[in-house]
Amino acid sequence: MNTGFKALAALAVVLFITTGITSRAVAYDNASLSGPWIFDPGASSGNLPLGMIFNGSGSVYILSFRMAGTETYSVQYDGSFTLNTTQMGVWTGQLNSPTTGTWGIAGGARFGTMKKVQDPSACAGNWAGTFDQTSPENLVGIHSIDLSVDATGEVTSFTSPTISGLDSGDLFCDDGVIVAFFNTGEDNNNRQIFFSGTHSADTLSGDVEVDTGENPSGTFFLTTVPEPSAALLQGVALLCLGVTATRRRKN
Repeated sequence: MNTGFKALAALAVVLFITTGITSRAVAYDNASLSGPWIFDPGASSGNLPLGMIFNGSGSVYILSFRMAGTETYSVQYDGSFTLNTTQMGVWTGQLNSPTTGTWGIAGGARFGTMKKVQDPSACAGNWAGTFDQTSPENLVGIHSIDLSVDATGEVTSFTSPTISGLDSGDLFCDDGVIVAFFNTGEDNNNRQIFFSGTHSADTLSGDVEVDTGENPSGTFFLTTVPEPSAALLQGVALLCLGVTATRRRKN
């Protein structure tokens, strides 16, 4: 009896410890949502994926012209969460793991999957290309743009001969999906530009929205601009030195 009792007691302790570890492993809180995530409503919905940047303590910046600004969120122990927006009401969702989940807007207007951006630097570098617009009237046409993205996903440069300069911007790529948001120097009716689409090693392409509410109102296509090689930079430097030396001899 004593031996059997001890065995049962040992088993109970093991189960208790295992259960405790498992429970702690699936516990969630606000810190479970941190950094950039991509919310995808699915191709059949007619709506574009969008990005959100969570700070891990209850505030989130949503990369979409409809909700440009900081909103609030709350994550419960079981992974369920609520997201309160000023323009699209309350969103609810469920984290299924530290990097995936599902979401929906109250009333069922939109719903889909969500995924944490694993590498914010995935699309870092310089990009150049065009986007076209069918509306609003003063943006109709094809616009050339040049972008620079840093290792955090922040757009540090946005230049175009037809679009006023950049105030702020972010661009994230993950698992073949790109989301980007640019707050430009245009007037209030078309100040914000939103890209959503696909990416490969050296191209970004997809749909464009502006803050007039068109969905979508154009398309974009960008390719990488390679950084000059060390050999090229060295050659340019040597050429400049040679020119300088020649001028000095002539003088």
